[in-house]
Amino acid sequence: YNEQREYEILPDEIDSLEEQIKKMNQCLMDPECYQEKGLVTLSNELDKLKTEYDNKVERYLELEEIIEELQK
Repeated sequence: YNEQREYEILPDEIDSLEEQIKKMNQCLMDPECYQEKGLVTLSNELDKLKTEYDNKVERYLELEEIIEELQK
């Protein structure tokens, strides 16, 4: 049950992370934005978001396989 629930909520979390990454990339292209927050800080935040995104996508694919196996 926990895996099913996690499988159901992960797409929304992944979408949210994609949006955050997109906004962060836009900020890194805007001197006003990155000067205000600091280039290193933004780069570190972006790296964390990308890592979290990759982990959630990987977990989603794992759960998808598990659920498919259970449905056979």
